[in-house]
Formats: sequence, C-alpha cells, structure tokens
Amino acid sequence: MKQLNIFQKTPEPDYEKLRELCQTTGVAFQKLIRDTKVTIEKSCKADIKTAMVAEVTYQQAKKIILDYEWLGTMPSQVCAAFGIFFGDELGGVVCFSDVRQQTKMSFLNHPAVILARGACVHWAHPHSASFLISRACKMIDNEKYDFVVAYSDPEAGEIGTVYQACNWFCVGTSQKMRWTAPDGSTRSAYHHRNLACSKSPKVNGKRTTDKVLAEEIKNDLLSKGWKWELGPKRYRYAFPLGSGQRLRKSKKMLKEISIPYPKRNRRLNKKQLVVRAKNIC
Repeated sequence: MKQLNIFQKTPEPDYEKLRELCQTTGVAFQKLIRDTKVTIEKSCKADIKTAMVAEVTYQQAKKIILDYEWLGTMPSQVCAAFGIFFGDELGGVVCFSDVRQQTKMSFLNHPAVILARGACVHWAHPHSASFLISRACKMIDNEKYDFVVAYSDPEAGEIGTVYQACNWFCVGTSQKMRWTAPDGSTRSAYHHRNLACSKSPKVNGKRTTDKVLAEEIKNDLLSKGWKWELGPKRYRYAFPLGSGQRLRKSKKMLKEISIPYPKRNRRLNKKQLVVRAKNIC
C-alpha cells in the first residue's frame, strides 16, 4: 500500500502561528492544520464505508505524525503502528508504545500499552480517527495487555473528543516534568535517559541506561538552552482490552476511577475558525 503523494504538493502551514491560534481559541492543533490544507484538491475519495485499517511501517507513520501532530516528534519506542487506508492511500496513523523509561508500561498494576501518537490527514473522512482507533485497539495483542492508555493535551486544544467518541473512560489528569527545546518543541521527561540508552553499550544483548551518562546529557541540554520544567495537566483516558470475565473486571476498575468527560470551551464559532486557519499558510 502506497503513501499519498499529496504531501509533496501541500504547502507548509505556519506552525508557529497555528500554535498561537490554538492557544487563543482553544481549538485542537490538528484541526487547525487540516483546515489550512483543506483547500488543496483531494487526490482520492475518502469514503469511510470502504476504509480499512492495517499495520504500517515506522516510516509511513512518521511522515504523517511529523506533519500533523502537536508534539512534532515520534515516540521514543514504537511497538506497533496502524493506519487507515482509503483504497491505496494512507489517511491517518496511530502509534503504540509499551515502554516507559526502559521499563514495561503498566496501569493500575496491570500491563498496558500507550497510544502515544495519532493523526489524520486533511482530506480524510471526518470519522477517520474514531474508526482507526477502535479497530487498532482490536488489532493490538489483547492477551498481552489489559488496558490502552492515552493522553489529551489541553495546551494543544485537546480534550479527548475522539476518545469520548470511542467510549473510553476519562480517568483523571496527569502532570509531569518534560523537556522544552529552544525552538519551543517538547520532549518527554525521559528524553535525556533515552539518549543515554541509545549511546550505552549492550549488556547481555540489551541496552541499559548509564546513569552517569544520562546526567551528563541532562546538564549538556540545560547548557544549550533546553528547559526541564513541569508540563501542563493532561487528561488521561483508558480503554479495557480482552474478553469475558477479564474484560468485565477491567471495565469495573475503570468505572470506579472515571470522571465526567471534559467539555470544550470554544471562543470562536466554526466559521470564524475556518477563515482564520485558512489564512495561515
């Protein structure tokens, strides 16, 4: 299955202006990007009835994530990636990771996987994201994991609308340290440790993090203008995997800690948003 060639034709939007518009309007960053590109002629018909979800390569996912995602980076470690196809054209991707700080991810003391990145292109069907996420969760190894966890960042204008549409549970908020680069882009709190791990020698066939090297890299980043700071609060969503009694148990656990879905406080109407976004190119 091939990648859509529209990416070579689509003009690059002004990402800095879009970030500012996101902050002032409270509208999701990805929606603003799609609105700036929607005037480009579509090269295929995005019919959700004929869409299919399949596993994609790291490079296929990276192309879309870097172009549309708020963080502008790929996760440090990707265990699986899936995409939604309209015919031969790739219209969106999601990336999963089950490792955090070189240890296996867990949620409520159960094995879990993170939906770390996700984005759809501007010409994709409006329901592409929920279609992709719901089917990707079925394709993830349900025997290996009990939960899928995802985060929505209010700083990016996100409240988790797509997770709400997929009937996920909102299970509170999370606030952690993060790295902020001189250009304003952000990295996870484990960025310096991931860099140290990639440069550390293998021990018994596995890479381990050299703590001394990690500290040296951390100091080097700080000296180059990077900031180690507390990030904004993010909404945490979770979805149970499995079947039968195991699934019922997981659902019960999530219901006990779930909170009401957050609501969007939009400061511009839909028509105003489209006009302002299209003017940013």
